This record gives sequence, C-alpha cells and structure tokens, in this order.
Amino acid sequence: MTSSVPFVRFSHPIGGSGTWPDHEETDCEGIRIMDLPRFSVYAMMKEQPGLRACLPGRMAIGKQGRSFYEGEYQEMKNRNKKMILVVFLTGILIMSGCAAMEENVSKGYSDHPENDASHLEKEVREKYDQLVQHLIKNNISVTAMESCTAGQIASLLTDTSGSSAIMKGAFVTYSNEAKIRAGVSEKTINEYGVYSKETAAEMARVCREYYDADIGIGVTGSFGNVDPKNEDSVPGEVYFAISTREGTESFYCEVPEQPSRLYYKLYMANVIADEIIKTVR
Repeated sequence: MTSSVPFVRFSHPIGGSGTWPDHEETDCEGIRIMDLPRFSVYAMMKEQPGLRACLPGRMAIGKQGRSFYEGEYQEMKNRNKKMILVVFLTGILIMSGCAAMEENVSKGYSDHPENDASHLEKEVREKYDQLVQHLIKNNISVTAMESCTAGQIASLLTDTSGSSAIMKGAFVTYSNEAKIRAGVSEKTINEYGVYSKETAAEMARVCREYYDADIGIGVTGSFGNVDPKNEDSVPGEVYFAISTREGTESFYCEVPEQPSRLYYKLYMANVIADEIIKTVR
C-alpha cells in the first residue's frame, strides 16, 4: 500500500462532512472495491482512527493497510441495526416511565411515595400544631376514639409541646369488641353497623364523657380493604363525628384510593382537622 491512496479528513466522526477524492475509479493498488454506504464508512473511521478511503462511498482501507471485506461490512451493518433497536427500545421505556409518572402525579403522588408522604405529613403536622396551640390558648380539652386511623389523630394532637394541658388520653378501638368495652352501645353497632354515622357519634360522645373533655372525636371506616368481619365494610368509606358539650355532629367521607396506609390516615386526619377548626373558631 502506497501513500497514493488519498487520506480523508472529517469534521465529525459520524454523520459529519468529508472531502472524498474526485477521480476515476481505480482498484486502489489492487484492493477490491465494494459499495459501502457513507454512514458505514463514517462508523468504520470512528472505530479505526486514521482510515484511508479510495472513492466516494467505496472501499475503506485501514491505516494498517488492510481492507474491510464483505463479511466485516455485513457484521457492521448488523451491529448498527442492533444499536438502532436498543435506542428505539430505550426510547419506549423512557416514554412509558414518563407516562407512568404523569399518571401518578394526576393521582396526587409520584413514583416516590415516601417523598409525597413526607410532604403531606409535614403539611398536616403544621395544621395540627396550629390547632393545638389554639386549644391550649383557649383552654379547650380534646380526646378521640379511633378505629381506622389507629391513633394517628391522637399522635398528631400530642406532638405539640404543652399538649398535655388539653389532652388527657384517647382510645384506639380497632375491633367491635374494643368499641363495646370502651362504652359504645352494642345495640347501636348491631342496628346501624360499626361503619356508620351513628357508631361514629357514639364513639365521639363516649370518649368525650370518659375524659370529661370539651371535644370528642370518633372515627370508623374502611380504607383500602374490606373488613371480612363486618358486612357494612366498603373500602374508602369513613364516618367520623365531633362531639362537644352542646351536641354531636356526624360526617361521611369518601376517601380516594391512596398508595399506602399512611396516606389514608393522613388524608383523614387532615379532613377531621378542618372540621375541628370550624368547631372551635
């Protein structure tokens, strides 16, 4: 191989522009010439720095003087096809991931529920902190009897410093038996169902009277699963009540689907806090 084979310079390794020799077709010092797509020549020049080329879009000759023959050309074509397929599939995966994230965001949470839960919990805690400070300032005592929220409300009420001045205690009555033992009428549960405004009202009244508090909160319902022990269990249906010395008011809430138990509890705690704030202001 002599230096008569022209050297080709490209401004970009792939897809760039280059200056190919413009002269009559020759056999390049006896090396067999075959048609090669320009892209393949670019790719070979990237993999083999210092390539020389014979003719526009034709056989490329390596710096070591060897040529790329038909088998190698086919192998390179196959490799390029695989690369294109990988890029295509990667694009599909990325688009699917974005679509899933968009769907999660539309539901109110992302693919990192722990981050959303932290944000929601922070928001709810700030609301309860302001509520408890108001209760302390006005000497308003509070208690709760909780079922589905499992003590979440009592926990939030006692996270503010000085809350012992307005919170003597609370109940977590997760079963029918626990509610009855705490003082809820078995007749009410049998007649209206454990998941009802009537039962929630009794829970609120009973806990308020037990601790002689100004406000009693009762909450009962089903979150994401059906309670097999109670026929009136409907996922997402929650009943709660707020009892004061003037009377008791019951509420019904449909809880949208949430990604975790924590979300359900925080959602309900947030709804109940809004109603307590209305009651004390």
